[in-house]
Amino acid sequence: MITYLVHEAATTGEPARLASQALIVTDQMSDMIALGLNFAVGCSEDWPGWPDVPGQEETLLGNSMKEIYDQVCVDWPRGEVPADFHQPFDSEAPILILSGELDPVTPPVYGDEAAEQFSNSLHLVARGRGHIVLTQPCISTIAAEFMATAGFEELDTDCMDRLGPEPFFLTLLGPAP
Repeated sequence: MITYLVHEAATTGEPARLASQALIVTDQMSDMIALGLNFAVGCSEDWPGWPDVPGQEETLLGNSMKEIYDQVCVDWPRGEVPADFHQPFDSEAPILILSGELDPVTPPVYGDEAAEQFSNSLHLVARGRGHIVLTQPCISTIAAEFMATAGFEELDTDCMDRLGPEPFFLTLLGPAP
């Protein structure tokens, strides 16, 4: 739908529906993110090691994330992490790694790196999908089966072959049939 709304705003000069959708999504995201937990984890595990990156201010988000964490983490209660916290490790436990092919936040290459680290892992990439692939019935079924069996030797992943990109909305009524 976003593609349609961007097109509509650009061609009509009326961004009202696009802005409305942005407000709806922002409001929904605010309800879904536990900010206290986010900062408790981020200030403990990530913020102490964030480097200053020259030229970052020229990117779309600039230094905004680091600046927010710099302000919050100074006073936020945080835990201590061991010195080797960010060092790679392996585990005998089975590890299921899920990625969306088009995920701009945690792209499949990150899943590939994780799979290389864990000798007992399976990396599944949802073709044509973006961030948060677990909401797809196919993938949630696979994840539930993985958790129930604590392994992937007999995991049925055939539905992954039928996944593809979400269709674009061509009108406000939705995608073409």
